[in-house]
Amino acid sequence: MSIETNEEFRPKIVAFCCNWCSYAGADLTGSSRLEAVRRLRRALEELIIEGVKTNREFMHLLTYHKDFIRGNYNTGFWEKNHTEIEKWLKEGITVK
Repeated sequence: MSIETNEEFRPKIVAFCCNWCSYAGADLTGSSRLEAVRRLRRALEELIIEGVKTNREFMHLLTYHKDFIRGNYNTGFWEKNHTEIEKWLKEGITVK
């Protein structure tokens, strides 16, 4: 089955997925969670995407949140912590 269209396919969503931020991913490599977080930070620092907006800065800030570092997050993380993280973004807090 195919869908015919006159429009060129132009994806609007780009995902950056990292196995390192999970305990399982870190455990499988013999690394600690802190090492996994460091690798994720480095990957985000080195990420280069041009032509589309990304949430790289937000994701990078997120890796410095105390609960994220400790592994205390779930699907309610954003609801619980968004005010603090949005404040960091508005204040122009950045990390290198």
